[in-house]
Amino acid sequence: MNLRSFFHLAVSVTLVLLVGRTFFVLGLFVPIIVSGDSMAPGYRGLHCESACTACGRPVVCGLQHPPEDDLIVCGNCNRPAGKFSAAPSRLANRLWIDRTTFLFRDLRRWEVMVFRCPERRTDYCLKRVVGLPGEKIQLVDGDVWINGQLAYKNLSQQRACRQSVYDARFPTATTRWQAEQTGSTWHQQSGRFTVAAPAKGPIDWLVFRLPDGPPLTDANPYNQGLTRPLHRVSDLMVTTWLQVTKPGTLWLRFRSRGQTYRASLDVMRRQVRLKVNEHEVLRRDLSAVQLTSRPGIPIEFSCFDQSILLALDGNVIFHWKVPHPNANRPGSSATIAIGGQTLTATLDELQLWRDIYYSPGLPGTASRAVARVAQLADDEFFVLGDNSPASRDSRHWAAGAVARSTVLGRPYRDWHRSR
Repeated sequence: MNLRSFFHLAVSVTLVLLVGRTFFVLGLFVPIIVSGDSMAPGYRGLHCESACTACGRPVVCGLQHPPEDDLIVCGNCNRPAGKFSAAPSRLANRLWIDRTTFLFRDLRRWEVMVFRCPERRTDYCLKRVVGLPGEKIQLVDGDVWINGQLAYKNLSQQRACRQSVYDARFPTATTRWQAEQTGSTWHQQSGRFTVAAPAKGPIDWLVFRLPDGPPLTDANPYNQGLTRPLHRVSDLMVTTWLQVTKPGTLWLRFRSRGQTYRASLDVMRRQVRLKVNEHEVLRRDLSAVQLTSRPGIPIEFSCFDQSILLALDGNVIFHWKVPHPNANRPGSSATIAIGGQTLTATLDELQLWRDIYYSPGLPGTASRAVARVAQLADDEFFVLGDNSPASRDSRHWAAGAVARSTVLGRPYRDWHRSR
C-alpha cells in the first residue's frame, strides 16, 4: 500500500468513526438524560414518586417545584399524599435518539423531536412539534391554530397528548362519578361501575363531579410547588372497558363551550349515533367493525380541539369536527357523563383525561404566538413542552422557532426507565 492509498484509507476510517459516533454512540450507547420538567409527565427529569396514602394511586412530582409546606397533594383524590421530603427520588428518564427517521421523511405535527437548544447549542432539547415550516401559529384558549384554522389530533395523537385527570381504579372517599338523578341503578364497587337501567324509563346518567363543584382546570400534580393562574379546560377524554350483560344503549355526553354532544351506542342494533343539541348529525353502522373476542369493548370518547371522537377497540367510529370552531369565545369547563338505557353492563378501568392546555407562558415573560400570530420561515418549526406552565420553548426563546439544521432526531425509547 502506497502512502496515498494509506492516507485515503485513514480519512475514510475517520469519517466512518465520526458518523458512527453521531448516529450510534450518542444516540444508542450513551443515554441522553432528560434534565428538566418541560415534557412531564411523559418525559421526566429528576423526580420523586410515592403511593397516595388516601387512594393508593402513585403520585409523581418533579424536584424543580417542591411544595412549600412539604406536603404532596394527590391529583386523583386531591388529598395529602405524604411528605415531599420523605418520597423516594427517581432518576431522570434516559433516551435513545433515533437519528435516521427524519432522513427519510419530514417532521409531523404533534410528534416529539430532539434538537439543539436555541439558547445553548451544546444542550439538547426535547419538545413537541406544533408548527411546521411556513405556517402561521397562534395559541388561543389552550388550542393551536394554524393559518387561521384549528389544528386537530387523530386518535394516536390524542393518546400521546392526553394527561390524567381521574382514575377510578383508585377509589376516593367521595367518588367523582355520581348518579345524576335519584333512584339511579348505577353502583360502584372497587373501582367498577355497574348499571341495570330498566326497559322503560329515562337515560340513567352517571356524571363526573369534583368535590364542592369546582371547574376542571389545567392543574398538573407534577408541578407541586408551582404557583400560577389556572385555566378552565374543555377538552376531555373518557376511556373504559364495557362489558354487556343485557343489551341496550350506552350513552356518552359532553357539555362544552355551550354545546351538548351525545353519542349513543346501541349494542343490539350495532349502531352509533351522534347528536348535537338534540339534532342528529351522524349515524354509523357497526356491522363491518372488527372487534376482538376478548371480554369487554375498550371505549375511547373525546372532545379534543372542538371535535368529537369515538373509538371502539382502537377503531375510530367517527371523528366529527365542529363546523365553525370559534377562536374568540373563551372556553368554559366541560362536563362529562355516561348513561345507560335498557342496559345492564359493567364499566371497568374508567378513566378521565384532558388534552394539553397550552398556557400563555411563564410568569413575567413575553409569550410569542399568544397575543398575535407568529410566522414561521420555510426552514423553521414551532415547538412546545407538554408541561406547558413549566416549559421554556418557542413562546419564550429569543429565536422563537427551531431551525431545521438544529434537529437531531426523535426520542426512540427509554434506555433506562426510572427506578
